[in-house]
Amino acid sequence: MKLVSIESLEKSELLVAGLTQFLGDSQSMKFWTSGKRYGNTWIWDSTGYPARYTNWGPGQPSKKGRKKTCIEAVLNITAETLKWNNMDCSVANYFICESPVHSQVHYVEP
Repeated sequence: MKLVSIESLEKSELLVAGLTQFLGDSQSMKFWTSGKRYGNTWIWDSTGYPARYTNWGPGQPSKKGRKKTCIEAVLNITAETLKWNNMDCSVANYFICESPVHSQVHYVEP
């Protein structure tokens, strides 16, 4: 399992729907993704691919602070939005992991 990568609007919308159902009446939630800045490029660490789809919040990514190299996702349940901030990777935060979908299912006979 690896930290979640949000590579598309569709995946972002699935996260919003799933988290909204899971969290219920909570107003918001912040969590780490696998997004990380290397130089001037944002990369999904879990896949190694550049972040071509982005959903930065207003004024983000912030250019203040050299340590703000990780992507934090901010879920606003009321507005049904998932926006990104760049943050210092050492900040304690929730996280969401994902695992690869397997195309084959193996059954074991009793």
